[in-house]
Amino acid sequence: MSTESEKDLLMAGAMDFQKETARHIYEILTDKDRPHRRVLLADEVGLGKTIVAKSVVSLIREYQRTEMHDDYYRVVYVCSNINIANQNISKLGIKHKMDVSTARLSMQHLFIELNNAKARKERESSGVMPEIIIPLTPSTSFDFRSSAGIAPERALICVILSLMDEFSWHKPFLEKFFMHGVTDKAGWNYLLDRYRRLVRSLGEGYWTEMGEKVRQKGQESITQLLEYAQSGTQPNKKTAETLISELRQLFAMISVDSLEPDLVIMDEFQRFRSLITGESEQSVLAKRFFSDKNTKVLLLSATPYKPFSTLDELTESGNDDHYSDFREVVGFLNEGDEQKRDSFEESWRRFSIALSHISGETFDVVKVTKTAAEDSLYGIMCRTERFNTGGIRTVRPVLDVTKEDITSYFEARGILDELNAVAASGFRTMPIDYVKSSPYLMTFMDRYKLKGFVRDNRKKIRRKAWKHLYLPYAKVDGYKDVPCANARLQYLYDSLFSDGHSAQKLLWVPASRPFYKTHGIFSKNEGFSKTLLFSAWEMVPRMVSCMISFYSEKLVVRELISEKKKRPGDYFKDEKKKNSKRYGEDRLSQFTEGENPLCYVCKSLAEVYNPSEHLGRDIRDIINDITPKVQEMVKSIVEKYDIPVEGRAAMSSLTLLMRLLDGEVLENLPDRIGEDAVENLVLAAIGSPAICGYRLYLNRELPIQDEEEDKDKTPEQCKRELGEKIGSFFVKLFNKADAAMVVDLCSHFGADNYVEAILEYCVEGNLQAVLQEYDHLLEGQWKDVLNQGPLGVNQLTVEMQDEENKTISKKMRTWMAVPFINVRMDEKVVEHTSSLRNAFNSPFRPFVLSTTSVGQEGLDFHWYARKLLHWNLPSNPVDMEQREGRVNRYKCLSIRQRLGIRYADLDTWEKIFGAAKAEYKREDSDIVPYWCLPKDFEEGRDRLVERIILEYPLSQDRGRYERLKKVLSLYRLTMGQPRQEELLEMLDSSGLNEEEIAQLMIDLSPYSRNRKK
Repeated sequence: MSTESEKDLLMAGAMDFQKETARHIYEILTDKDRPHRRVLLADEVGLGKTIVAKSVVSLIREYQRTEMHDDYYRVVYVCSNINIANQNISKLGIKHKMDVSTARLSMQHLFIELNNAKARKERESSGVMPEIIIPLTPSTSFDFRSSAGIAPERALICVILSLMDEFSWHKPFLEKFFMHGVTDKAGWNYLLDRYRRLVRSLGEGYWTEMGEKVRQKGQESITQLLEYAQSGTQPNKKTAETLISELRQLFAMISVDSLEPDLVIMDEFQRFRSLITGESEQSVLAKRFFSDKNTKVLLLSATPYKPFSTLDELTESGNDDHYSDFREVVGFLNEGDEQKRDSFEESWRRFSIALSHISGETFDVVKVTKTAAEDSLYGIMCRTERFNTGGIRTVRPVLDVTKEDITSYFEARGILDELNAVAASGFRTMPIDYVKSSPYLMTFMDRYKLKGFVRDNRKKIRRKAWKHLYLPYAKVDGYKDVPCANARLQYLYDSLFSDGHSAQKLLWVPASRPFYKTHGIFSKNEGFSKTLLFSAWEMVPRMVSCMISFYSEKLVVRELISEKKKRPGDYFKDEKKKNSKRYGEDRLSQFTEGENPLCYVCKSLAEVYNPSEHLGRDIRDIINDITPKVQEMVKSIVEKYDIPVEGRAAMSSLTLLMRLLDGEVLENLPDRIGEDAVENLVLAAIGSPAICGYRLYLNRELPIQDEEEDKDKTPEQCKRELGEKIGSFFVKLFNKADAAMVVDLCSHFGADNYVEAILEYCVEGNLQAVLQEYDHLLEGQWKDVLNQGPLGVNQLTVEMQDEENKTISKKMRTWMAVPFINVRMDEKVVEHTSSLRNAFNSPFRPFVLSTTSVGQEGLDFHWYARKLLHWNLPSNPVDMEQREGRVNRYKCLSIRQRLGIRYADLDTWEKIFGAAKAEYKREDSDIVPYWCLPKDFEEGRDRLVERIILEYPLSQDRGRYERLKKVLSLYRLTMGQPRQEELLEMLDSSGLNEEEIAQLMIDLSPYSRNRKK
């Protein structure tokens, strides 16, 4: 294949340790003497397995082209859910991708053939080997438990069958049979027409071939369906669903045979291990999928098997889950290579025996057997880990149990006792962990059977006032004090809004490296971080989102009422009457297109202020420096056009003035220039969103945003357009009611000066530095962010209690905190959850994202969050590692905040990371400084990643946490060993020192092993 330097080019963008890992995987998969088809990449959470996979994709692509002389490169990407697929597919470097929405395996034969047709045309026109990546998710692609599937799935099967000769006279029967519960006849007919067009576009040869495959693979099902069609009788629902399920599996097998992938990537495969084990329908399909000897398989998982089995678990289940999991995974990796399998099992057996008899005298023998076992495992698996854990700070506050905590529990238990006396229930008592996790339980326990029981039987008892079980509507609606009534919620409240924290006044996270010093709300919240919260209970994300957003809103409104004499209702739309734009939402809608000064890119003002020339200075000094320059510019316009300077001009005239400053010739001049024009222009020069956006690439090249849209534009036009779109983004942001309230509260301008107040807030918020940091993380790719815009107003409907003790449903706004919970993944939900993820990974609100286990695997939340709050401790170390891997990642907020302090004199993030690498990398890999900083790095120790464990007094959580830590710290030493707890106890008494124990750790890192040679 390629030379080593050419391979490096194929892996551009990867770090040194990632390149060596990718090269090792490539060598295993393409070894000319003894290639191995399956490899496991088990890098620690957050170390960029997707980047390694991208490099492997590139290397295998070139191998298939040059060595195998392929004419079409196919990659299949299997992951646990659509959210992960949406996030990661674009990172793998494949030019064309099949739409995730077409991921049902039973449908993919059609889309594979459509893409094959496109590939043939591309190859004929360009001579380049075409490529495609195909996403599969087990919940939709391999799961046939929902027998009837989805309507598009059935419509396509119906169309294919209706084109077969035996069904040509039975189309009406087929259309009615496969409609199966669809009530929208027009929608059903639309699906049929759509798939008829697509199938016919491929020609008669395609559907004729499909008919033959259907007859060969599903004769029994086809015969049964044909008998019903000939009789004209529709089968009953149960029979119909069974038959549809069989046909879906039949078409799924046809699709599997059509895939013919060169490379299969299974991401976080431990979540769907039934695909590679057992004899389920899913595993049968998957085994057909993996049976092709020409298909290479790359498994990705930081935790491919259970890391630890306790003696209690062994006693209870009678099964050593860790040991059996380990052997199962290794067996799959070695499948098809008996020599390698036997060699591994023998070397690992010898190591286990030696390790179980370890002592100071036998240390050298154990070390030799360990090396042999390690080498055999290295042939199918590699794993890189951080060199130290010094980047995480554990915060373990002991919570103060309040009166409300106790009262909530006894009220909830008392109500349940009363209900149990009058109605049969499966609930003997109120689970105490419910009350420890959430206040106002009946408000937030939607979809819990316990709440349904209480609601259905409430009228059977006399007691009506449940003030600790429901939110009080009157207090919420009137922004009155509503106690947290829960120690955990109180801790989160204090971390955001008390003890010097004032997150309610922030619209974005303060810059990690501000360009200048300010004296307002942002300078008082330096080091602020978003919070990622994990809970075992689905009600917690709902509760946290509603309560934290309410408290944030209440604090701002109450302060506005006392200081600015404004009314809460002024900021929110009233369905019965139109609110004044003076205070409420959409306050910038007064501007027509092109009039809004926040959206106009004034090149003259962009050049007046150069952030690099004023690093670290006080903003007041910077304003004093550039004000004379702006005065001269305005003076020249006044003299040239004889425009009077008087009073206060409309803000739209400020835009006209900017256009004149840029030398534009206007048909209609402004009637006057306001006396405050210079002050406003100075603020705009420093903080206007459009000007700041344009200035990001004032003296450098802007990466292409859209090849098709931008092909006829000059670089200057693209830069101006970026600035204008960023300006429009902020107009949408400041048109939101929560932003309007914050700006009004933080500004000294009056209500009629909203644009001036916005400019002042942007200057105070170091907006240029904020955008530069965000741009660095986006790598200049703003298109998706700007198309999505700021996160809109989210609302959750909850039950509250009115003053007459009746329950009423009301909506609560959730813009400070949002829930990310496990719900059915249809197309609309996937789009919404993707928006939530992108918004949380931006510097803007929301500042708290609360989730369950759905958010702890495979998703990135690290750009602006270094606080990980464990509302409940996970039950096993795998989940602990997965959770913390969401924020402890590449260029995470903690790393940037600490480097921002150390290198505050550098003006770009490229220079900052470059300087840190030159100073601190030393003998380490590129993990330093992009993932970890060395222990002697002193700056910003208060800005480490925070692992927050909330402990009630005398709680069992303290002991559980200590066990989780111990298991994770010794993960590699006991890997693949039976009865691990006994082994650890024996090692404690073996007399080995820390250095000797470290030598017995399994090292599967290509970077580390290559350095030891």
